Amino acid sequence: MPRLNRRSKVVSIRLSGKEYDELLNLCIAKGADSISELARRAMKMMVCHESTNNGTPIESRVNEIHTRVTVMDREIARLSNMLGVSRLEMEPPRDEAAMRAIGDPI
Repeated sequence: MPRLNRRSKVVSIRLSGKEYDELLNLCIAKGADSISELARRAMKMMVCHESTNNGTPIESRVNEIHTRVTVMDREIARLSNMLGVSRLEMEPPRDEAAMRAIGDPI
């Protein structure tokens, strides 16, 4: 069957024997047919990630979590407003001994 996405460009890198063996083992673990396929997958992931996030994976994950927490905070405020409950009433009682243990003033 003819290949629709023919590859004509070559990228060459030098590896130590250990690095090559590690890549072969990773190919088996990931189900890749070759080191080339594994490398192509990894490069595609990096290119896609960089073009969408412009940051490190941890930064983008933290930003995503921050956005979700902000949305939840707004929703909690909206719902508590509908119920007529103030934020102070919603806060759990403080464990004074625990607060002293972590150095939080009471």
